[in-house]
Amino acid sequence: MAPGGESLPGPGLKGTRVVLAVGSNQGNRLGHLRRAAAELQDLPLTSVLKTSSVYESAAVGPGRQGPYLNAAILIKTALRPLSLLVELKRVEARSGRRPGPRWGPRPLDLDIISFGRRRVSNRLLQVPHPLARRRPFVAAPVGELAGTARTGTADPRKTRSAVVPKTASAQVSRPCSATTTRS
Repeated sequence: MAPGGESLPGPGLKGTRVVLAVGSNQGNRLGHLRRAAAELQDLPLTSVLKTSSVYESAAVGPGRQGPYLNAAILIKTALRPLSLLVELKRVEARSGRRPGPRWGPRPLDLDIISFGRRRVSNRLLQVPHPLARRRPFVAAPVGELAGTARTGTADPRKTRSAVVPKTASAQVSRPCSATTTRS
């Protein structure tokens, strides 16, 4: 039960399916991803339905940065988009993330890729994520969640959209083994 006696949204309960992108390129990268998945399960009115494999990719951003570990997580939540964003920012802060340059290095990055069929456009949040289709390090794990190598609205139930670019293999490695992934 969630605070206030409300049930968590499980497979048969009301809620919206949300796709999240998760990434880390500082500290114990795999540990950050695992803790984030555990913390997402503990969010109010939210349950984790499925997680992708972990992928390694080169950093995109300013300066010299270490490689990222990336994954996608499908959740079901009764939270509203901005409420979920606030919760995600709290999870990032608990991982040690501090304000820094855009696309700079970070211990944890959580992005809302899609929120069911909803569209959100304000100064805090853009859903569907405007860059997801052009980012192989997002498209590969999201495509895995969907059981395809496709993306678009990033709704894992949909497969009609842009195929992951052929250049993705040069930018994103195959899924990493949890036992061989470096920190």
